[in-house]
Amino acid sequence: MAEKCEGLPLSLAILGRLLVMQGDSFEAWMFSQNSTTVKTLDMRESSLSNLPDGIWKLQHLRHLNLFHLRSLPEHWGTDEKSLENLQTLSCMRPQKGMKRLMVRARFPNINKLKLASQNPDETADFLGSLDHLYHLQSLKIESPSKLPDPSAFPLTLTKITLQDTTLGDSCMKRLEKLPNLRILKLRKNSVSIEEITFNAGGFPQLQVLQMVELEITKWTQGGEAMVNLRHLVIKKCVHLTDFPNSLSSLRILEVIFPTANLRKALQDYGCKGGLEMIINPPQDESNASTKINPPQDVSDASTMINPPQNVSDASTTINPPQDVSDASTTINPPQDN
Repeated sequence: MAEKCEGLPLSLAILGRLLVMQGDSFEAWMFSQNSTTVKTLDMRESSLSNLPDGIWKLQHLRHLNLFHLRSLPEHWGTDEKSLENLQTLSCMRPQKGMKRLMVRARFPNINKLKLASQNPDETADFLGSLDHLYHLQSLKIESPSKLPDPSAFPLTLTKITLQDTTLGDSCMKRLEKLPNLRILKLRKNSVSIEEITFNAGGFPQLQVLQMVELEITKWTQGGEAMVNLRHLVIKKCVHLTDFPNSLSSLRILEVIFPTANLRKALQDYGCKGGLEMIINPPQDESNASTKINPPQDVSDASTMINPPQNVSDASTTINPPQDVSDASTTINPPQDN
């Protein structure tokens, strides 16, 4: 491995499809001098079940993307190291071993975290350790789970994305108490409720709300809830028939594939001054109260107001080679057996 990487700046190395080797070979590369400058490690297409101990040698690592990896190693020998420069940890399975690493502050500067598991108890237990992440800004959960008490979340948290979490009635009561939450994305199967309720005084700093493919039928809005909401996206919520008229701070409303009743409720709402309303597909393009634009990609970062700091570093981005025959600039992936 180290020989193949000779002369190549590994901050730009391709480590996705390449890492389908045995752990020993990867371990040897970890201890080579070539590994010391790696800043982004993408293992989403790797067949390794666990990372070797040598991962702790990558002291310049900033972004680590995992897929179906059980855990990072807990053994450091006599010298316990931390990945102090790591900012992004994606697609991590929240096992007990990872919880112990969080509690022991082995990732002190993480600001973007994505969890994925099929064990709801495992995820719920792990979420109780997030208060040790003093720089966490963005949290994405793609696992069945329960949410801990609001005090378990760090105060720095400004963005939460939920998908396949199947949360119950109490989830909104917990999320609404996060004092600095500005962006909330509720995606498919994030909640298993028919009525969504935003209680009075809840979500005081929320500016962007996205609801995508939810099975909700009713929206209940308390007074002074989401008083700073600026951008609302409702996409493919095919059972939602009503809409609250108390979102006075709203400036952009995007509704994609609304029900007939919801479309009717929005006709009067669109007359409010200072509101840009986007409904797709349009029913009547001559309706002056409604501005018709192509649907936006609800995952687009342009919908974020005061988003977390950008952790991506263009100088460290790993892209696939254009010509794998050029040995001076690429790493040739192993042949399929």
